Amino acid sequence: MAKKRNEEKRDKFIKIMLTTEEYKKIDRYTKLEFQNKSEFIRTAIVNRIREIDRSILPRKEDRMYTRNQDGSKIRKELLGEMRNTFKEHESKDYLIKMDEKELKERKEALEKRKEELEEEIEILKKYNKKMEEER
Repeated sequence: MAKKRNEEKRDKFIKIMLTTEEYKKIDRYTKLEFQNKSEFIRTAIVNRIREIDRSILPRKEDRMYTRNQDGSKIRKELLGEMRNTFKEHESKDYLIKMDEKELKERKEALEKRKEELEEEIEILKKYNKKMEEER
């Protein structure tokens, strides 16, 4: 049987324990991929390592480095937005930046709620007075 040309010499051995379900899955997938179990596990490990490498060390071709249609960088924009949001949160500017219309609406809502609460207080006072008279 001819060996693969670019295959490195394998001199390390890893032994793992699997549950019956895991073993059945690997066995099924190896048949679907037309590989033996060693090749399947090896390629799964290599693919997972690539995914982790991409998440830790992004490449220049990745989306976060590409430019928008107007030429600006997506990553730079996102980081700028996040930075501004954190600055606003720390300085509590988000509480101050309200337009006049919104302030008036809030004030009206608060006044309406105040009237409702005062009415409830009056009802409770009448109820308490009535309860005391019955005793």
